[in-house]
Amino acid sequence: MKKGKVEHIARRYSNYNIMGSYIKRFIKPYTILLCVVAIFEVLLTIREFLLPHRDPFRHWAYIGSYFILFAASVASAIFLLVQRKKTGREKLIAIVIHVYAIVAMLWGLGVSLLDYMGGGVVPVVFFTILATIGGLLILNPFVYLPSMVVLLIGMIVGMYLINSELISIGNLINIIILFIMIGVVSYRTTAVAVIEEDQREILIKIGNMDTLTGLKNENAYYRFLDDLDDRSQKESFPYAVIVMDLNGLKHVDDTYGHRFGAHLISTAGKVLPTVFKNSEIFHTGGDEFVAVIVNEFEHLDEFLKDFENNLECQTISFEGVELTLSLARGVAIHEPGEKYNDTYQRADRDMYVNKPIVKAKHNIIGR
Repeated sequence: MKKGKVEHIARRYSNYNIMGSYIKRFIKPYTILLCVVAIFEVLLTIREFLLPHRDPFRHWAYIGSYFILFAASVASAIFLLVQRKKTGREKLIAIVIHVYAIVAMLWGLGVSLLDYMGGGVVPVVFFTILATIGGLLILNPFVYLPSMVVLLIGMIVGMYLINSELISIGNLINIIILFIMIGVVSYRTTAVAVIEEDQREILIKIGNMDTLTGLKNENAYYRFLDDLDDRSQKESFPYAVIVMDLNGLKHVDDTYGHRFGAHLISTAGKVLPTVFKNSEIFHTGGDEFVAVIVNEFEHLDEFLKDFENNLECQTISFEGVELTLSLARGVAIHEPGEKYNDTYQRADRDMYVNKPIVKAKHNIIGR
């Protein structure tokens, strides 16, 4: 794998939000895998009760280890099912699944060493299980591969302490080859996951972006409103809605052509993010824009002053023609318990009050 690709994977999958997003997309297979592991532990426990080991310590050690992985698997599966429709939990999902996978890998190491205590002759059965579980669940190879190295060393040391005769060239070669094979598969799987997530993000970005202005489009706007209303029902926080409309666009279209009008819209889309910094700004269609000020609410007055200086009226040049870029705006501050649409309607009414005032002030012709 090329160095650049390795660096890309490292950069992308050091972000737990991205990993959690990928896990969330395939939440059903992850849940099924966890349930299969839980069922496997139940079967092992039943077998241990039906055919108990002669050594009481090993008998109860097996049962205890099976119960630990069973409980961890069931708890993780329930957690995924509960979180599948919730937003903003991607990082938590990734952390929980990674912790579970490491627990499963440690479980495999412990059971393998219990087998060696009894003189087991197949040195990689449970190590294969723990490595497979880890490889399937841990998307970040920079967590998985070091964990595998530590467990591999722990397994070899444990074998030596239990019975030094278990350390044979054949056993060591088998374990190392298995480790390399699973490591490569895990790494390649992660590379595919990165590519898929990159492509998905690109498609989402394209689907939510307005090509004329570079702002978020109407589709993104309505998605944002759903999340905003849900959030505002759970917690109280201030935000402002600013509705904007270009002045004199029809006159420009009729006089110079729609290309010049489109340039006005495009220019407004470029200037708005410099005025309403770190805010949600949407081109909702035609010559209409909406800005929702949440994170920077305390700077609202400063933003409105910048708007007046930069967007209420300025002259721009396009293909040798002097054009007037002017926007009317209406502002409404969300009130506790109020739905977004009610706040928007107040801002829209305010915009229609502001529009003739701005046009008269700057002598702007047409709608």
